[in-house]
Amino acid sequence: MFLYGIIFDIGNVLIHPDGNRISQILFDTTGKHVPAPLCRKAFSFADHEIFQPNDPLRLRQDEPYAVVWGKHIGLDKSDSLRVWEHMERESESVWGELDGYAIPLLQYLRLENIKVGALSNGTGDTEATLIKYGLRDFFDVVVDSAVVGIEKPDFRVYREALRLLDVDAQQCCYVGDSPEEVWAPQQLGFGVSILVDPMDVYQDCPLFDLRVSSLLEVRQIIGFRPHSIFRGTYDY
Repeated sequence: MFLYGIIFDIGNVLIHPDGNRISQILFDTTGKHVPAPLCRKAFSFADHEIFQPNDPLRLRQDEPYAVVWGKHIGLDKSDSLRVWEHMERESESVWGELDGYAIPLLQYLRLENIKVGALSNGTGDTEATLIKYGLRDFFDVVVDSAVVGIEKPDFRVYREALRLLDVDAQQCCYVGDSPEEVWAPQQLGFGVSILVDPMDVYQDCPLFDLRVSSLLEVRQIIGFRPHSIFRGTYDY
């Protein structure tokens, strides 16, 4: 498959939650010790719990997401909401871990003249976040749901990203971590949609074009020889 464009989700794909910071916030708020890796994994477990394979665009809404997330680290509803509120106040430090493969992958896409877009259900700060981590110059287009007024998985926001990127759906790839947000572009005819699933929680779900555990595998899928990442050079 020849790609003219690729669109990335940002959170939990290029920039991850900092488990150590979340663990500290949790202790400061509740006095409870929860290991940093579990704090981070809980996001994947919560996403999996609210996803409905039989109706991919309708997430379970029985409880607030914060409560579902907290349940996976042993918190009750009250503590979950208090910790989540604290995390939202410190979102910049909570989402503070740049994926180690992000910059090499984006550099490769630039060398190949593939157009790159960001599509985030953000709060209006996606541009600033990309600048902070030195990623903004790799992106031709940045679409923040708070700015355009439409959130994923609404089909319209994917179409808007394609329009701004000036590529056809069938010549574009989408990379994300939320199953409903990856399923949607498949329905729109994207050339390929890739679900990043580091916790392997969707191994039994047949809905997705491709499922990978890391951005390194994304590099392999688009034709990059993975051993050269360690040399800092690119083989074609």
